[in-house]
Amino acid sequence: MIVNSLTNIGVAVIISFYFSWKLSLVIMCFLPLLALSGGFQAKMLTGFAKQDKQAMEDAGRISGEALNNIRTIVGLGKEQSFVEMYEAHLEAPYQAANQKAIVYGACHGFAHCVVFMSNSASYRFGGYLVRQEDSMTPTRAKW
Repeated sequence: MIVNSLTNIGVAVIISFYFSWKLSLVIMCFLPLLALSGGFQAKMLTGFAKQDKQAMEDAGRISGEALNNIRTIVGLGKEQSFVEMYEAHLEAPYQAANQKAIVYGACHGFAHCVVFMSNSASYRFGGYLVRQEDSMTPTRAKW
């Protein structure tokens, strides 16, 4: 699967340089930005996992304790105090999820912005090449 993907990329690069090396260079300039935005987005997805795991373990411990001792809790009338402790332990993951959503949204927006900017630059430059140099003539494209 990986060999197939790398072969496809290599053949696509060779074909693109054969037909229009100028346009290919413009598109290749955006590859580092595309890789950087994708890597940054992946790092943001995995960065918050450790914090969430610890907070959810604490909340899970309280709910497990309450379920194991449900008869005692009901007999003493302490249901509300366990609910309040559980909610207090869930507040930290909730705040972290809100922060993560904002950061992830910004990273996702940046990643798509880079993709759309590279597309627009390549279309604009491709149109310029067709208009000025007539680089896409039928004699050049030997199908």
